[in-house]
Amino acid sequence: THTYADDYSTNNRWQYDAVQSGCSLSGGQVSVPSGAWFYYKFQGYPLKDDIQLEATITTATTPIIQYSTDGTDWSTAIAASEIVTGKKKIYYLSGTEKKSTVYIRFYSPVGSSMTIQDVSFTMERDISAQVDQIPQVPVGEARTLQITGSGSTKAKITTTFRSRWHAQ
Repeated sequence: THTYADDYSTNNRWQYDAVQSGCSLSGGQVSVPSGAWFYYKFQGYPLKDDIQLEATITTATTPIIQYSTDGTDWSTAIAASEIVTGKKKIYYLSGTEKKSTVYIRFYSPVGSSMTIQDVSFTMERDISAQVDQIPQVPVGEARTLQITGSGSTKAKITTTFRSRWHAQ
């Protein structure tokens, strides 16, 4: 699982992680005025399903959420009519399944606008191509995992163990 979240309480992540034109972050929200946009770029193994976005978005008229695989050609993932204004809601970004590199753009066409109070993206990635790199623990044995880091970054580490079945 590949996740990314920002509550926009500071400008620490947004200013580095998002590419924007005409947008601003202030007071715990990103403003996307008429004709403005910002996007995130996610890369990795192919997605098993559409990206899940949980966000609080306040809209005026018809802003949309788009996706692209090259950062140039954009397709609608969430239409303006699907955005529930002012409430935290889960959206599934249709069209993103099976893609490796995905750009997600919050876009306000001329005459519309939106503010985003928080975002949380969840992506399930297919890592079967690296199956030989996944550690294997034989039945009845135990293994220890050590994770080291530096700096002031926080890490939330989630581990799941499962039986591995091989095709015959």
